[in-house]
Amino acid sequence: MNDRANGCTEGAAQDNGGRPAERLQKYLARAGVGSRRYCEELIRCGRVTVDGQVVRLLGAKAPPGAKIAVDGKPADGAEPSGGRLYIALNKPAGVISSAKDQFGRTTVVDVVGAGAGRRVYPVGRLDYDTSGLILLTDDGEFAYKASHPKFGAEKAYEAACASPVSEEAAESLRRGVDIGGGFVTSPARVYLCVEDPRKLTVVIHEGKNRQVRRMISAVGLTVASLKRVAIGGAVLGGLAEGEWRMLTRTEAMLAFEPYAYGLHQD
Repeated sequence: MNDRANGCTEGAAQDNGGRPAERLQKYLARAGVGSRRYCEELIRCGRVTVDGQVVRLLGAKAPPGAKIAVDGKPADGAEPSGGRLYIALNKPAGVISSAKDQFGRTTVVDVVGAGAGRRVYPVGRLDYDTSGLILLTDDGEFAYKASHPKFGAEKAYEAACASPVSEEAAESLRRGVDIGGGFVTSPARVYLCVEDPRKLTVVIHEGKNRQVRRMISAVGLTVASLKRVAIGGAVLGGLAEGEWRMLTRTEAMLAFEPYAYGLHQD
């Protein structure tokens, strides 16, 4: 098998149907292989071939009629019958937000199991020890936009702290705090719980590793539990931990709408 860095076309070549050629990572994501970021990593690792030749150039576009494969298996860019799948899962703490885990730990895909009817993968990540809403899909373009910070999808988290949260601490979180490495978070929306002074809701659009926990730690508090309750306007609702349900495309697209605090509170 040959290995080439730029054997695919770079221009706007068109296939036999007149559709402009797509960049490989976009084609693979649309085919349901994974998120666009994941597909980029597949290309970098030399796992993607075009007409039997390995392609590692992220900007490459497949020529018309090319046979594209991942690990030797054909990748079909056509829409699957029945349309795309969108799933809302209430991830329990202690479950990995990936399709597979090298250490054999339970993943969100394991929780959904065969019930989806076809291969799905998580949209973004949710920390191992954090529970709450995570979306799964076979729509690579949706997964890319819903998880990439530049598209601004909001994530809302309910945190319970070991001690009461002061208004001063909440205001610091709203302005932005240094969570280490010189990274200062963008302004966040923060709501204190009237019924329990140890609880608060934090709404962010960034996605740094363990960001909400690090933000709360930066103002001198300790997180006792953390749950994601919404991605934009797509909310956890009444799903119990470990439960999941199918979403319509309209429901899934709510992920790009602002989170309305108080509207979905129990």
